[in-house]
Amino acid sequence: MGFFKSFSSKPLGRNEFAALVSKGLSEAGLRFERYDEVSFSLHRADGFNLNLHNGYSSFCAADKSNRQAVLDDFVLASVALLTTPKIPDDFEAIKQNILPAVRSASFVSLTALHSRSSQKGDMGRRMAKQPLANGLVVCLAIDGARTISFVNEDSLSKWQMEFGDVLKIAIGNLRDKTDPRRMVQRAPGLFIGQWADTYEASRLLLTDLMHRLPLDGEPVAFAPSRNQLWVTGSRNNRAIEEMLKFGQQEHFGAYPLSPHLYVLQDRQWTSFEPEPAELREGLRLLVLRRNATDYGQQKGYLEAIHKKEGADVFVSPCQVPKDSVTGRPYSICVWPKGAETLLPITDRVALLMDVATKKSIDVSWTTMQSVVGKHLEKVADLFPERYRVRSFPTEEEIATLQRAAIV
Repeated sequence: MGFFKSFSSKPLGRNEFAALVSKGLSEAGLRFERYDEVSFSLHRADGFNLNLHNGYSSFCAADKSNRQAVLDDFVLASVALLTTPKIPDDFEAIKQNILPAVRSASFVSLTALHSRSSQKGDMGRRMAKQPLANGLVVCLAIDGARTISFVNEDSLSKWQMEFGDVLKIAIGNLRDKTDPRRMVQRAPGLFIGQWADTYEASRLLLTDLMHRLPLDGEPVAFAPSRNQLWVTGSRNNRAIEEMLKFGQQEHFGAYPLSPHLYVLQDRQWTSFEPEPAELREGLRLLVLRRNATDYGQQKGYLEAIHKKEGADVFVSPCQVPKDSVTGRPYSICVWPKGAETLLPITDRVALLMDVATKKSIDVSWTTMQSVVGKHLEKVADLFPERYRVRSFPTEEEIATLQRAAIV
């Protein structure tokens, strides 16, 4: 396509990247009215926002010689996304193009919030999906040449099909395009998928493929992005360490999926924690960073929605400081007195009793929940989860929390 000139070895800034993408879209006949530096997105007059984070991450990770191709592909994929034809009412017309797409629950939830904040309906909330494991869901994707369309509940209704029946067909299609030899051994007992088709993580659904691998213990999988699938055995701590080390470096790049490890038992994936304490700590830190990132993006969407709706609600941030004594990172949120608040689930909660003096009590989430659980209302359709609090703890409850405060 050749929209852009060659790049130097000097890193391209976010604003420069946005300008190049905007230029490429304009040359393709698509105009965006403005660029939002804070959200790192391009905005169209009809309310559609194009998020640039994934494209920029892929661009920065590419070799200098490949950057133009990566940028061209991102622009072409964006054009395809914005001009994607309506999903056919005839199921047989797209039956062979349906594939299972494993996504994070936060992706679906944030997509729905983005739709609400940009007045684009209920995209995400209506997406056809079912839970797979902690933090993961399975969606139904119609695989196009340069873009993926997600099947929604309305399409299933028009097709007169149940989700489970379509999923079986999708898994069959994925199996047909899966060469088992592409699960390549990177290190002793550590395998990585190399299909290079953006459905690596979706092959978690091909459980028989995992059992064929020569592993030490039960299959343990790590899918830091939708394009990566790592598998080792539950007793191979050295390989697990390698996976987590990779995750700390790569999970926060393009198309992130899950910071968790999953073990396959009775054909079901469930959360897995390795036995060595240092590996559990590495996993905890990875999850901590992911939650903070997702809560930050969620907060931005919720605040935009509240502003449009005129709602006076404080969306508490998820902060990750270090313990002053141990130096160990932990998550904490603030619950201010006198304000309706949406609380993220964090290690600790700071109950702010006086905004002027900043007098507060820090307690663990578990302690707070046990004492004042009646104040907590789980907010539907949010992931990561938040709880609404409309009233502050009573004096008696404060006294109980004070005795359990973290000094």
